[in-house]
Amino acid sequence: MGIGDSIVSSEKKIRTVFLAALMFLWVFAGTVAFAGGAAALTSTTTTSNLDISSSSQAQTIEFTAEAGTDYDSTASGSAQVTFNMTEADSSLSVSSVENIDGSAGTAIDSSSSSVSGAVTSSVGSNGEVVTVTIDESATSASTSITVNFDITVDASSATVQSTQYTFESDGGSAGSGDTQTSSFEITNTNNPAFANAGNIQPGELQTGQSSTTQSIDPIEVDLQQEGGTGSPVTVNVDVSSLSSSAGATLSGSPGAGVAIGSGDITGGSVSGSPSFSTNTISVDVSPDSGVNSFTIDSLQLTNIDTTTAGTAFGLTYSVDINSGTASTIGSFDVTSSGRQDPTADGSVNYDAPGTLIFQGQDVYVYGDDIDPSGNSYELRSVEAFDAGSVDDSQFQKALDVESGSDFTSAASEFGFTTSTAAVIEIETDDLDAGNYFVVDQNGNLPTDGQLIRSGTFEVGVQDLETVFDEEDMPVLNDDLTDSNTELDIESSRGSYTLNVTANGDLSSEELFNIFAPETDLQTALNNRVDEGVDDSSAGFGPFNAAIYTTENSRSDDRIALINVQDTENDVDFTDIPSEDYNFNFDVTDTEAQASSTVTVFENIDQSNLTYTFEIPNDGEMYSLGIPGETQGTLADIVDPTAEGYTVFRFVDGEWTPVTDFESTTLNALDAIAIATEGASGQPDTFSLDVELATQSATTVPPQASLTEGWNFVAAPQRGDADTVLAVQHSFLVLDRFNQPSSEYLRGVGKFNTHYIGSDSQTVSPFKGYYVYAEDDTTLPGVLTGVETRTDVDEQLNLDTFSNPQNAQDELAEAQARINELEDQNAKLEDEVSGLESDVSALESENADLESEIDDLEAELQQCRAEGS
Repeated sequence: MGIGDSIVSSEKKIRTVFLAALMFLWVFAGTVAFAGGAAALTSTTTTSNLDISSSSQAQTIEFTAEAGTDYDSTASGSAQVTFNMTEADSSLSVSSVENIDGSAGTAIDSSSSSVSGAVTSSVGSNGEVVTVTIDESATSASTSITVNFDITVDASSATVQSTQYTFESDGGSAGSGDTQTSSFEITNTNNPAFANAGNIQPGELQTGQSSTTQSIDPIEVDLQQEGGTGSPVTVNVDVSSLSSSAGATLSGSPGAGVAIGSGDITGGSVSGSPSFSTNTISVDVSPDSGVNSFTIDSLQLTNIDTTTAGTAFGLTYSVDINSGTASTIGSFDVTSSGRQDPTADGSVNYDAPGTLIFQGQDVYVYGDDIDPSGNSYELRSVEAFDAGSVDDSQFQKALDVESGSDFTSAASEFGFTTSTAAVIEIETDDLDAGNYFVVDQNGNLPTDGQLIRSGTFEVGVQDLETVFDEEDMPVLNDDLTDSNTELDIESSRGSYTLNVTANGDLSSEELFNIFAPETDLQTALNNRVDEGVDDSSAGFGPFNAAIYTTENSRSDDRIALINVQDTENDVDFTDIPSEDYNFNFDVTDTEAQASSTVTVFENIDQSNLTYTFEIPNDGEMYSLGIPGETQGTLADIVDPTAEGYTVFRFVDGEWTPVTDFESTTLNALDAIAIATEGASGQPDTFSLDVELATQSATTVPPQASLTEGWNFVAAPQRGDADTVLAVQHSFLVLDRFNQPSSEYLRGVGKFNTHYIGSDSQTVSPFKGYYVYAEDDTTLPGVLTGVETRTDVDEQLNLDTFSNPQNAQDELAEAQARINELEDQNAKLEDEVSGLESDVSALESENADLESEIDDLEAELQQCRAEGS
């Protein structure tokens, strides 16, 4: 160990010895002090209780002082014992000290001898500290003296509690002194109060009862004292509102209308008989000794006659104690006795446009049982009925109570008025089909196990179907016959009003001309209708079409079909622009809606062989195919003066830009590529016009020479690439560019890569394709002898909006696919059937094996028996 370690070790030893010695001295000194004070201010110290009901009252104090500790009986000095009133309660004060042992200056020593002139008393200037002085020269040699005296105390502002005084002696000449406490109670015997006035709840009542009972409980009274005296307390309940507000009759002699017994009170008992007089119940209760409160668990008002009473809500009673200040207690309602069906007597009304309420229609609830204030309501859905009663229900949503003046429009239509005090509006757009009812927080309205089916209202979901006849599609907007198509409207509802729009693509005037004669348009404009109209005579044509006033939302692109029923009638699309229109039909007062699509096409002049296309200026590449001989040059197809694109031709395996449009002629089955720039300040779109030349009936169909390698050509006609582009030596087709759009032709999808014979891909005669030939070959065209547009459409197999023959091809392909899948399914079913047969055979074989095993086990047992 080093020198430093030795020094540290020595310091620890010295500190340990010092602390041990200090601990010994502390324990020793504490033991001496405890032993010396054991007999000082003994526990005989007592103090009487105070009560806050009196501002000036005597409190008796007694303590015993020990000779040798609290004073020196052999000395000639004085000793003092003090206590501070405010330590017990900050509001206490003392005005005088009197009756020290019955006569001034007299104390009693331990041998019960009088010690005359031994003690005097004084009160501090602020009335807080009381001092008792012991004249040591007047005491005897006894071991103790007992001092008894009264103090006059003001406790009127004190708090009810258990508390104590602390007595302290200074020891006098003895020099020791001691401290002792004395406990006492501060009570209040004359001012009880309600502990639960706001929670005292009267029971609910119903009309139509000749003699019924109402419970008013629980009533808890706080006596506001510790160690109660048991003095009787009178509880009064004023029930006058039952007769004054509800019109109920309270009968029976005084006392006969009240029911209560001592067993109905916790912490007390009935004193005398309860009384009922001038609409006031009075009950005298004697609290049990020592309790701080009592509770009237059951107080009943009997003999109540409500046969002539009306419904009333939020009625209140008041209560008081010992005819003191009254307190208002909880409210109650007097409701209709028709609880199984509150709609039977009109205490609750579910008002709606019809007997069956359709999803989306508003329901208005009102009646005598709907409280305008102080109650809350909720909508519940019936989950199950049992024997015609609601067996189970589920919460749907909380409801707000409003006044009739909040529903001015509905008040004119339904059975309430703008002065109706309480109306509930239920929106049903989020409700499923089913039965519903309203209940309240206070339990006035019947619920599960009480309500019958007729007391609920039913919500149904209206279905709606609208169909334009597909056989009439597309409709032609300039043909008197083909501009019409039949519209079929069907619904589960008898009559209803529809809003009709075309997604904003048609104006209200155009819509009207479709559903009503155009000759009625001006009259309809002069007699516009408001939303909610249900007068069929305000409409025109077979669909009762009408135009909304300009104040109504979307009046510029929406019309109404008023009070329509299931119907099938023609609609007319004459002069309606060519387009696909999606018509939306919405029932005005329910959530029912439907939509149907109509294709409108302009009847093309048969002598017009110009096919018009459009491409967007979006920076992408597009291609254009030429399926037959054309009129004019490239300048007639593409505007040579427009900025924003470059036209390329595929020559000898390379792309070459075209710079001289007027001198460039495109032959049948040629194709070009168009690269758009998409720059700002340029046109948004470019138009392409391909005018095909008419031909005589003897014209030979065109053909294109394909050289070995890559070629860029138009497809001879619309169809499967394997059929249209599959010529000798061709085996690969690439589709790399976008196609122009056309209002006349339906487009085809881009397939990127196609190997001849690998799968099915549709190609268009107005689009260019890369075709790879393994050797020089010829691609034949199809156009010959075309004189009309129909000739071209048919020979090119075009899928037009006016003659969608390709749709029939696609339908045939879909049907073929269905047939293929059905064949596969039949084969699978055969395989499953075969497997089931194998399983059946295996099960039969297994049964045979089990039978054989059973026989062998029986034979084995027999052999064992014979062997034994």
